[in-house]
Amino acid sequence: MEINNNQNLSGETIFSFEQGYARISKAGVIAQVGEVGHDEIDLEIISLSEKFYSDTMEQLGDTFSNETTSEMQRAIDNGDWKSWWFAFLAGGSSSYQTGSDISSQRGGEVNFLSRKVFNFTTQNMEKYKQKFRINGSFDIVGKAYFPITVYLFIETLTIKTSDGQTIIIPTENVTAADANGQTGSATSSGKLNIIPMD
Repeated sequence: MEINNNQNLSGETIFSFEQGYARISKAGVIAQVGEVGHDEIDLEIISLSEKFYSDTMEQLGDTFSNETTSEMQRAIDNGDWKSWWFAFLAGGSSSYQTGSDISSQRGGEVNFLSRKVFNFTTQNMEKYKQKFRINGSFDIVGKAYFPITVYLFIETLTIKTSDGQTIIIPTENVTAADANGQTGSATSSGKLNIIPMD
């Protein structure tokens, strides 16, 4: 018998999550105290469409507590997909009470209590993938007394499922840091746009 690496033989219903920052600058900006640099961002990413969140709520909303449903709906109203995932993960696990409990963690695993909810959600993750354009214009102000190359990083939430899917949820939070991700050598100002493409 040939075993497919993506086959889930254990029957686990696990979502794992990781919060962090991803570098979005192609070339860095050299900055130091008193100097202002400029960086333009323009890239594409595949994430989940807004319809994924509304359809999941419509189909599964009554399987969660009123508190979780309210958290998820508030996140949809605000276009805050990261908070939606935290509420969703907390609502389906026995380990967390609220989305805030999860959002305070850098990463972890949630073993979902309902296979029905897990299956529906993972099927929709595949169905509602969408391409987004991420762009923006940023000023970078140096804080170090010697020249340093600074890049822009975007805050992301990465969701992985035990059936082999990975999806990245981008946020509008951007920070300036050196090539190793160390902050403090510069600040950035500007607006990041996340625009659905199809």
